[in-house]
Amino acid sequence: MSQTINLIETAQAKMGSLSLAQQQTVVDFIDFLTTKQFVVSRDGEKLKQQRIPDLDQSKYRISDDFNDPLPDEFWLGDES
Repeated sequence: MSQTINLIETAQAKMGSLSLAQQQTVVDFIDFLTTKQFVVSRDGEKLKQQRIPDLDQSKYRISDDFNDPLPDEFWLGDES
């Protein structure tokens, strides 16, 4: 428990030296960390979040030549 308190005190001391915008970024990151792995069920139990395959499939398109080799101009620069 005292290790947790030391971490909190250290974080608070370091936060004091940051600008307000940086402090907000830290708070946003903490929110991200607390929500990224778990979702809360209706009864309050934390459940590991499952990935949903093809969730945004209609939002992106991969061109037909995606796997084709890149032209020499890409690697060597345009020599025209």
